[in-house]
Parts: sequence; C-alpha cells; structure tokens
Amino acid sequence: MKEGLRMPQEANTSNYVGSNGDNGYTLPLRLLDPAFYTSRPMREHFIRLRWPVDMIDTTAAPRLNAFVAGGPFDRAGRREIYLPNRDGGIFAKFFVKIHHPARRIVLGPSGQPQEDLASRVEYEAKNLRYWNLIGLPSPYFFELLREDVAVRGEEKPQEAFSLLMSHVSAPTHDLDIFMIDDKIAQYRNRLEDPFLDPAQKGHLPHYIQQLENEKDRIIESILRTQIRCQLLGTYHLKDIGKTLSLDPKRAEDPVAKELRAISYYLRVHHFYELVRAGKISVDTARQGVLLPEEETSFKMKEAAFLSALTPLFQYLYADTSLLRYIHGDEYLHHYAYKYRREGEALYRDLQLRREVPIHSVMFDATDACMGLPEFGLAKILLSYLVDYPPDKVDHIVSRCMGKLLPEMANSYERGQRPRIGISSLVPSFSRNEFVDRSAIAGIATLLRGVGLKGSDELFNHEHFDKFSVLRREYPMGESLVKFPEDVAPRLDISEKTTVSYAPYSSGQAFPRLYNRLYNHVQSFLHRSRSVTNPCKSLEEHVRTIDKLCSQYHFYP
Repeated sequence: MKEGLRMPQEANTSNYVGSNGDNGYTLPLRLLDPAFYTSRPMREHFIRLRWPVDMIDTTAAPRLNAFVAGGPFDRAGRREIYLPNRDGGIFAKFFVKIHHPARRIVLGPSGQPQEDLASRVEYEAKNLRYWNLIGLPSPYFFELLREDVAVRGEEKPQEAFSLLMSHVSAPTHDLDIFMIDDKIAQYRNRLEDPFLDPAQKGHLPHYIQQLENEKDRIIESILRTQIRCQLLGTYHLKDIGKTLSLDPKRAEDPVAKELRAISYYLRVHHFYELVRAGKISVDTARQGVLLPEEETSFKMKEAAFLSALTPLFQYLYADTSLLRYIHGDEYLHHYAYKYRREGEALYRDLQLRREVPIHSVMFDATDACMGLPEFGLAKILLSYLVDYPPDKVDHIVSRCMGKLLPEMANSYERGQRPRIGISSLVPSFSRNEFVDRSAIAGIATLLRGVGLKGSDELFNHEHFDKFSVLRREYPMGESLVKFPEDVAPRLDISEKTTVSYAPYSSGQAFPRLYNRLYNHVQSFLHRSRSVTNPCKSLEEHVRTIDKLCSQYHFYP
C-alpha cells in the first residue's frame, strides 16, 4: 500500500469537519463516509487483522467523537471514529491524530533545526508502519491522509495530515499512575483517621501494597516494551526496514548533540531563575537575550557544566555499535495497557479480563531514532511522576538489563519465528556497569528535565497552568490496572472517575525534579567501585556536577 495516499482534489476546507479549517482539530470528511472503510486498501488491512469485513454496516455513517480529551503535551488534534456493524453495534474504533498547520505550541528557541511538518509526519507514519510489521506493541496504523486546508493569515492553502490508527481504550500510563497515587493517598489518610474502626483499617496496608505492586507492574511492562523495541527494531532494519526505506534518525556526533541540548536547557533554566527572582520579565526571557554581565555569568556556568559532562558522554558513546533503534520519547503518557490480541476488549467479566494477557503499547513514533537505551530507562525510572528511591532504580536497571534483556533476546533467537543472531544485540557489560551507565544517562536526563520544565513555564505557561487545575476523566471500566477489592470488580464498562493533572504543574514538578537529581547524584557518588570499573575515573566529574548543581540552584 502506498504511504500517504493522496485523494485527487482541489484545496477546499469543506472537505474537513471543523469550524473553518484553521483550528487544528479538523478531520477529513471521507473518514465519515462508509465507502472509505470498504475501499480496497482498508479491506486489506481488515483482512490482515482478521476482522470480519462483511460485518461492516455500509448504510450507516461512522460516528465521530468530536471531544477527545488530550493531555498537556499534545501537539496534535485528536478524534475518535466508531464504525458500526450490521447488528447495530461497533465494528471497530479508530483513533485519528491530526497534524494541522494552524495548531502549534511554542517550544522555545532550542537552536535545533526544525523539520517541516510534512517530513515529520511522513517519518512518523513510516515508523508506525515499521512497528506493526516487526511486531512491536503499538496501535495498528492504517493510513496517512493528506488534505489542503485554509489557514487564517495564510494566502495559500496549507497541507494538513491525519494518521488513522486502531483505538486503544485503556488510559495512558501517566493517568494510571495518578489514579494509583490518589488511591494510595486515600488509604493512608484513612489509616490516620482516629475515628475509623480498627477492623475497617485491617485491609488498608494490603491495599496500599497491592497498588504499589501495580505501579511496579506498569513500569516493568513499559521496560519490556522498550526492550522489544531495541531488539526487534534494531534487528529488522536490515530487512523490513530496508523494504520500507526506513532510515532512522541518528546524530553524526552524538556527544556534540547531547552537549548542545544540555547547553540549551541550562540557558532556559538560567532565564527561568532570573524571572523567578524578579530580575527580568517573562517577555525579556522569551527574547533569549541577556545583559552583558548576565551573559558572562551564564557562560561561566555553561562552560563548567559542559566540561564536567563531556567525559561522561564520551564514555557512553565511545562504542557506536551500542546504538539501538529506540522509541526516543519514552515518557509515561506515550504508553498504555492493551490486550495482546485485537478484539479481546470484549472480555468484560472481571475474572476473564484478569486472565487475558496484556502489555504496554507505545505511541508517537516522531522521535524514533538510533540511540542508547539507557536514556529511555532513565526517562521512565527517574520520572518525577514515579517516586522511586535510587536503590530501587538501581535494582530495576540491574534486573532489566542483566536479566530481562538477555532472556527476551534468547526467546526471539529460539522462538517460532527465529531471529538468528539477535542475541548479539545484548551488550557484554556486567550488571554493575549497566547500572552505572544508566545512572550517567540519568544525570543528563534530569538536568534536561529541569530545563524542559523551565521551558514549559517560560514559553507555554498559560497552556500548562490551565492543565494544572484540570481533572481528567479516568475510565475505570476500561482500565486494565488491578485495583483492590473495594474498587473492583468493575463490571460496568461505562464507569468513570477523574484524576488531577496537578503533578505536571511546576509547583509539584520542580521540587520533585530537584530532589530526584540530588538523590541520584549522591547515589552515584556513594556507590563503591573497583579500580577496574570504567566509571571509577568518572567520579571526579560527577563530583564537579554535584557542586555545580548545588551552586546554581538545581538542588532542593
């Protein structure tokens, strides 16, 4: 099937469902035409998925869910489409991700070259197709549709893009974590209630532990998906990737790229601190220009940080054969639970649902690239949404890279569809070196995270401020998290509650980021190493980073 199939037509905003074609949420009208879903390309997709094509109701128009709640990081419009079947039910649910030239969120002047919208979406579509073909846990990708639309302020029509995918009903994992943390807080408050009957308190510690276990299960599920990505994604570049003409992004000089990113986020954090101290206005910060004396001060700070970080990055990237195909945007909101086989969402009975295998699917292929898996681990395990202590992070890294990775590689090597030689993608590091490498990647990830949150505040404050007070609908009936007995069973699929986006707010995120960075650096420095350990010589550089973080307000 041809990538990005374009329907021959003149530029006409009436081909889109929406206000006037320039709000970034508009949808191609043909997606609401039953004939689109019985076209040859779509029928081929349904046959591949083993969906009974003859059950499609060709006389009824697909139903559009025009309000699909997005999160604070959404850069695209979102729609859901329900295709009816002949029995009056739903044949299939589709998710539409709309990249519209009028929908933009300011990201700040990173100094990095920005791809044009068409190139970015085409790259995403090709990677989504690749994910499906190599068997990565991800939504099924059907089509990339292109349309010319009118955009306010533009004389010529602009091109908009819609990615049509299968629908994933379960909440994203960041919402799962929010819900789990809310329930844990409620149970702990009840434990402190002096008026609550002791008999009623008896089950609460067990419920709390059960929820902590569920959080761990989510994290391990994500890490398993990451491992599948790095193994299958890298292995199949030589055959399936070549067939798709897939050329994953890769930096010519990864050390230089890392240093540029750190430099940018150091600068953003510097502006954020100046604004917070009342020394400059937000408008001045957005212009990105410092007074001469402030520029001199920043350059000294920048030079000191980069000098200490350079040997760390050089160590990580010394052997380019360690680069793997990775997701590249490994954050909790890009993952969600899903049944392992299509159609199993029909299991509504609680007992049956608990027995059906699930895994974490990943979304958004825009940043898929050749990189180091250690950074993906760090983004999840050191997230300010997951409050793991350093020793637990180290334990998970050791188990993930020292046990799960070789086990899964061996399984693929000897499975029903043998991937001969895939075990060669397992590095020969000791578990301790895996932990150290991930810790170094974690330091860089947290420094970038502090700067990124500063960027959100400077360039998108109103956007994030709006979300910080919102409560998002959480579909308990569709959640695949195993909640305690007083929450489950949930036999009503329509049951919903809400969770707060407050953990993403600067008031909660900054203290957590500062604490995570401090604890993570201290953990690295207090870990005992033999003189033969490659990271022994890097300790002095991490000590320098420790002093700089303390001096320049990166610590609590």
